[in-house]
Amino acid sequence: MKIPLLPHIGPAAVASCSDAGRSDDHPWRCRSLPSKPEPPTTSLSLLLLLTVGMAVADPAPSAAAPADFSVLQRHPLGGSGGWNYLSLYPDSHPVNGHSDTVSVIDPDAGKEVATIALPGRPEFAVGGGHGHVFVNLEDKGELARLDSGSDKLEDVWSPAPCDSPSGLAYDAHLQRLFSVCDNRLMVVSDAVDVHQVARVAIGKGPDAAAFDPRMRLIYSANHDGTLTIVHEDNAGHYPVQANVLTQPGARTLALDPVTHLAWLVAAAAAPRGAPAKGFALLAVGRH
Repeated sequence: MKIPLLPHIGPAAVASCSDAGRSDDHPWRCRSLPSKPEPPTTSLSLLLLLTVGMAVADPAPSAAAPADFSVLQRHPLGGSGGWNYLSLYPDSHPVNGHSDTVSVIDPDAGKEVATIALPGRPEFAVGGGHGHVFVNLEDKGELARLDSGSDKLEDVWSPAPCDSPSGLAYDAHLQRLFSVCDNRLMVVSDAVDVHQVARVAIGKGPDAAAFDPRMRLIYSANHDGTLTIVHEDNAGHYPVQANVLTQPGARTLALDPVTHLAWLVAAAAAPRGAPAKGFALLAVGRH
């Protein structure tokens, strides 16, 4: 799952990871928080709170919220099943994906304004221009295109041979969609006529994807402890730049558009059902 990026975290907050499996001339390096860090900045504290909150079952807050923050709006939502993501786009209302439907919310009116039925379970959505929102349907192995003006399902297609697409990224300029798939593929699709442009080999067990428009890089965070980094040479060519060793399970990703660091979070391996512990926050970038 992709997590929202909080305010900029400076590079002084990180130190070098173990260099096992890396060479001095490799341009990419993974960095993690030091074992005895300096007092963190506010933004780093918030990021750590978010990542720990995602993995620990106890919802009780450790301290009262600051006086200058409060819940400003609360919107009841319909539908059944579990909620999976919330996305906000400049040319449309927020969309919230859950079991086989997408809810469209008008924050000014304080209500849900549309429910869009989907032919499968939504995993992640991207948008950001051209009047469309795109959704991965993980259980069906399909992509859906929603019209953000009419709040209707416009098209559904298969990015075969992509199996169980999870993470999804989007280049609005070149109109390219990047789906990361369980069968170790990144499938690149044309967002206009939905034809398949390229297939790229990635790591095992991907979950999150991100696109850096300035650096022309696409990231796939993989459960096997790799971060696959792909370069967008042009609209039709996507060579792999690196498969960076991170940490097994580090497949939750946020991209900082200012520093161009890819941030990942992971926990130490534990038996099924046991509480997660040993959290690590990793930053990947050029050294």
